[in-house]
Amino acid sequence: MGRLGSCRLGPADRKTTQGIITSTARKAAFPASLCSVAEQVFFSAVDRGWGANDDAGLVRLWTSEPVTRTPSALSAEEKASKLQLIVNLLVGIHLVSAAEALSLAKRVGIPLPQFYELACDAAGGSTMFKEMGKEMIAVLEGREDGSGSVLGGYAETLKTAAMEAQNVKCPLYLGAAALDKLLQTGPAMSLASLLKCYGV
Repeated sequence: MGRLGSCRLGPADRKTTQGIITSTARKAAFPASLCSVAEQVFFSAVDRGWGANDDAGLVRLWTSEPVTRTPSALSAEEKASKLQLIVNLLVGIHLVSAAEALSLAKRVGIPLPQFYELACDAAGGSTMFKEMGKEMIAVLEGREDGSGSVLGGYAETLKTAAMEAQNVKCPLYLGAAALDKLLQTGPAMSLASLLKCYGV
């Protein structure tokens, strides 16, 4: 969602872009879990009449308060701890999103190195995609086995963020979906087992 290249997408474009991805995934019998959840979150905002807003308007699904208002009673240490929870949440989401995007690209026949370069250069590209994408491509292309247990730390920090969100009754649409996908890797907690969750 948001940006492709340097162009800002309007609400109709975002809906169309997401629709293209989820429709393509469904036609290919591909489980695009995170993209489907993102599409449903967008539809929830549209259903409430927020379709004319940009991506920032979606924050109203979580709070009617301005996001600049933070509890002033928190100490600097508490604020840093809460911020780290959010960082861990985003890292986990972006890790699983990278696996999903690359796996879908492979399923529909897009050359992975070309897809990687395009995604890294896009305005919405993520550090996790850039860092882990090359390793995932090596596994998807059969150059590496990807059997090392590298996902355990990501699953644990994502689990901690999810538990904190549950305590404060905050919905974690993408976070919950990402955590479920990491847990599906079983005890292996490897890139290969994550990519196998997508059937490629």
